Amino acid sequence: MESPAGVGFSYDSSGNTGTNDDEVATNNYNALVDFFTTKFPEYKNNEFYITGESYGGVYVPTLAVKVAADKTNFPHFKGVAIGNGIYSFSLNYNTMVPLFYYHGLVRQNLYDKVATECCKSNTYKCDYYTILNGFGECTSLVNELLDQGGDLDPYNLYSTCYLNSGSSSKRDFIRRMINHQSGLNLSKKVSGGAASGLPLCAQSNNTEIYLNRPDVRAALHIPSNVGHWTDCSNEVGYFYQRTHDDVSPEFKNLISHNLRLLTYNGDVDTVCNFALNKQFVAQLGQQLKPDSYDSAEWYYRAETPSVAGFVTRYTGNLDFVTVRGSGHFVPEDKPREALQLIYNFIHQRDYSLPVPV
Repeated sequence: MESPAGVGFSYDSSGNTGTNDDEVATNNYNALVDFFTTKFPEYKNNEFYITGESYGGVYVPTLAVKVAADKTNFPHFKGVAIGNGIYSFSLNYNTMVPLFYYHGLVRQNLYDKVATECCKSNTYKCDYYTILNGFGECTSLVNELLDQGGDLDPYNLYSTCYLNSGSSSKRDFIRRMINHQSGLNLSKKVSGGAASGLPLCAQSNNTEIYLNRPDVRAALHIPSNVGHWTDCSNEVGYFYQRTHDDVSPEFKNLISHNLRLLTYNGDVDTVCNFALNKQFVAQLGQQLKPDSYDSAEWYYRAETPSVAGFVTRYTGNLDFVTVRGSGHFVPEDKPREALQLIYNFIHQRDYSLPVPV
């Protein structure tokens, strides 16, 4: 589902693009009810999972809580899988700074200055999120620190960044992320005078051209009154209101329903980094499963098996998995590993088992 209304090919017949996390969850829930009861009732008795990525870390659990409570319309809802999700905005920034430093992106003298002047010399436990939502020298210093590394791809540190003509500089990209995630809703101007909706290094030109071809629109049954497909919507982003800073309550609710939960991360993404989600999952209060241990290797099974990442399995049917060498978009960066991961999750198999041919 494309959500909220106004992104991609989705639309609101009233033209209203202002919404928030809770309204999106309700709209998505109503769409699923319609899908299973009106559009395709023959699928109602099939097992199904809700999946998503990135801001799906908010969309998926807030929707899943509503679905889990409705056994009448969703008798076979089994669980969720979320890739590189944003589960906690404070944890995201509090883990981002150490991640930048330990990847060699930050000048030592700047890091030391932030440590001594803003973090009481304890950068590991420093509350960068609160600093970024404030004013003064420390806010400026942390902003400068997050702008280090040049125009690297924030979605995959080891990927080559090909700038689109309309994409932002890294400084503008980081600034827009901070403004949006702190609820400030400030739109930054970039080269050309317009507020760019394209993320840095998006490389989405071909996707946009393809989806706007008349034959593709016709095949997807896109109404003629629906406008041009774009990768991002400035208008929707500008008016969107974040109402969930942390989705721990939603995850605990889903655990109580005995649903199966997979949260996985490409480990070279800086936008929604693996350390954020590793800490988030660990703080949910579940114990390690018997006969398992923290960060066990899992393997992609090809002719020569290779380490695909690391997995931590908790009670409460909760798994945290990393995908080695992948950025923000695991199915794009590591499609073979992603297929094996999701197949084995759905079929409740060891993640290292090969997909049957």
